[in-house]
Amino acid sequence: TSYLLPESYDYIIIPSIKSDKNPVKAELNIIKEGQKWASVSSSYDNLSLSLPFSGKTYTPKNENGFPSVSAKLKNSTTYDFDKIDIKVVLFDENSEPIAVNITNQNTMRSGEERNFSLFWTTESSKVVFNQDFKATTNIFDSQNFMSRFGTGDKIREYRQ
Repeated sequence: TSYLLPESYDYIIIPSIKSDKNPVKAELNIIKEGQKWASVSSSYDNLSLSLPFSGKTYTPKNENGFPSVSAKLKNSTTYDFDKIDIKVVLFDENSEPIAVNITNQNTMRSGEERNFSLFWTTESSKVVFNQDFKATTNIFDSQNFMSRFGTGDKIREYRQ
């Protein structure tokens, strides 16, 4: 299952799939039966999901000899989130994806900035010409919004 915010795009990344063969194609089937579609209600009208990156850096060979990226993510919203997903896609000179990676930031407060790094354990035979950093959070999951005041498991987890 996944979520997609209005007027947005996202990547579906399933890490650590290994194969001795080069993939020929990938298929995405959207099954209409039993789907639970949710719309953004009026309570989300003023929600601005500003999750910008700064200091984005691509390194073809880090200290271990593999490609890596690093950046700083800022939660520029007025909300504290339990989980923010970060996806990075590396592209070749033809804007074709050649490598992907994913991580997340947990318990990220409004206004907080946090550094992160991602690395790959194999080298690509193609040269990286561009990267896309994408940060998203699930606004459809009410448990993803952390409260600064009150009681409950999410609050205890937040304060640790």
